[in-house]
Formats: sequence, structure tokens, C-alpha cells
Amino acid sequence: MPTITLPPGTTSWTVPSDWSSVNTIACTGPGGTGGPGTRTEVYGGVIEFAGGGGGGGQCAQVFDQTLTPGAIIPVQIGAAGSQNDTWWSSATLCRGQAGMNGLTLVPGQGGSDGVGTTLFNGGVGGDQNGGGGGGGGAGGAGGAGLAGSIGTPTAGGAGGVAGTGGAGTGGVGGAPGRAGLAASGIGCGGGGGGSSETAGGAATAGQIVITYVSSGGGGGSGEREVQTGVCG
Repeated sequence: MPTITLPPGTTSWTVPSDWSSVNTIACTGPGGTGGPGTRTEVYGGVIEFAGGGGGGGQCAQVFDQTLTPGAIIPVQIGAAGSQNDTWWSSATLCRGQAGMNGLTLVPGQGGSDGVGTTLFNGGVGGDQNGGGGGGGGAGGAGGAGLAGSIGTPTAGGAGGVAGTGGAGTGGVGGAPGRAGLAASGIGCGGGGGGSSETAGGAATAGQIVITYVSSGGGGGSGEREVQTGVCG
């Protein structure tokens, strides 16, 4: 059963010669970047504000698309932290919404406004109490990042049905977001928020994963496997 993964920067995809109408297409929006921390001196004292974690990207799936081999399909794949959605063919057919970037004191919302037959929402980034918030859950049903504490890394929250959460660490500087592992494929986690004068962590880029039964024979039974966890 061939599997094709389209990375960020891809703008089109050519339908393979052995394409069949038994297929799964998963579009995952990118995670949001963690918010920066700030440090301000006021009347001889110091006030520190931490950044909220970035939101996790949403995964959208469509199934059994009938396509002509050799046809060129337009795609858009959101870069990490770009807040650009990921879509296949058109934004009204299969679109995973990007997670929002975190801000100082404000966590980013997870992607939840996409289009598809099956949708797995990204989690909201963690809050900033005491330190940078954790990154949002990746491609799952609302897994929120956890709040950070100063100097202590904090993992992102669980991603629900499809994934085990975007990474993101809080505390002294947000660490880069780690892709949440799904049953098959990868979700896109948000970055952790920074603390004091550190920047927020990077997120994970979006991607598209295409799986299909080959029409060339010898590649399977001709029936699409249950793939509710395949979110790119």
C-alpha cells in the first residue's frame, strides 16, 4: 500500500500511474511558535512575563478520491509557525488549520476550523504561569500544553485520539516543538513559550500524507484499511 508524504514547500502533486479510488489523504496544519518572554525594569524592580505555548495543528482527512493518473493537484503545506493552513486540491475539500502562535502572556489556539470527512483538532498551547507554557497537542482532540515553571521544562499536552501531543518545553526559553506521534503518521505540535527575555520555541511544520491501494496488482486486497490515526 504506497504512502507518499509531501513536505513543506511542495506546491503541486502528480497523481501516480497506479492510482486507485481506494485511498486516504491527510492534511495537517503546522504548529504555532511559542510566545516570547519579556523582562522589564520598573522603579528599580524587575517584572518578568512568560510566553504562552503555540497551538497544535489540526489534521483533516478525506477518503477514496477518484483521480486521473498524471493529473497535477495543487497543494499548500504550512511552514512551522507560519499560521498558514495545509490543504490538498482546494481549501474547501481537505484543509487542516494551522495552530496559532503564542504571544507574551497569551497561548496560541489549536487548529479547529478545517475541512474534511474526519477532523482531529490541535490542542491549545499551555498557559504562562511561572514560566513558558508547553506546546499544544498535535492533531488530536484538544490536548492542551501544560504550564511551565521557571527553569523547568514542561512537556506539551496529550493530543487526544490521533496523537500523543506536540512537544514544546516551558521554563527558561521555549525548546523546539516535537512532532506528536500518531497511530500512523505524525501530528504537528506547537512550540513552548519562553520565559524572561527568551524567545519561544519553534513548532513543527505541516505536511500531507497520501496512502492508496495500488491498481497495479499484488499490492493488497483492493480495500482501504481503517486508518483513522493517519494524520500527517
